[in-house]
Parts: sequence; structure tokens; C-alpha cells
Amino acid sequence: SLMTFKVTPALGWYNYGISYLSAARHLKRLDLHVDHASAPIELLYYHATELLLKAYLLHHGFNERDLKKLSHN
Repeated sequence: SLMTFKVTPALGWYNYGISYLSAARHLKRLDLHVDHASAPIELLYYHATELLLKAYLLHHGFNERDLKKLSHN
């Protein structure tokens, strides 16, 4: 039988964050020799951190409205 589980907003943000983290790690492994090669990698790490923090906060009782109040946009 297939295991089923409820997809929560926290889990969605977590998976999204892990995707950005994985992309940063893969890009870093390419060891590109161009000017400012670290800039896009750092941006991916920063965004992953933001998404994972949102997942953490949602998991621990914050709601989407609470997160909007903390938004930088």
C-alpha cells in the first residue's frame, strides 16, 4: 500500500527551500571560473535560508499572515 500523508504549508515551504539549497550546492560544485561566480550561489543559499525559516515558523505556529508581516517585500 502507498503511504499517504498530509501536505502542510510548512512541508511545502521546506521542500521548496531544499530545492534551492540543492541547486546552490550543485552550482558550487561546478567551480565556475567567471567574475563573481559566487554571487548566484550566495543568492540561492540566502533564498533557501529564507524558505526554510518560513517552514520552521509555520511548523511552530505562525500563519501565512504572520509571515507577511515579517516579509521584506
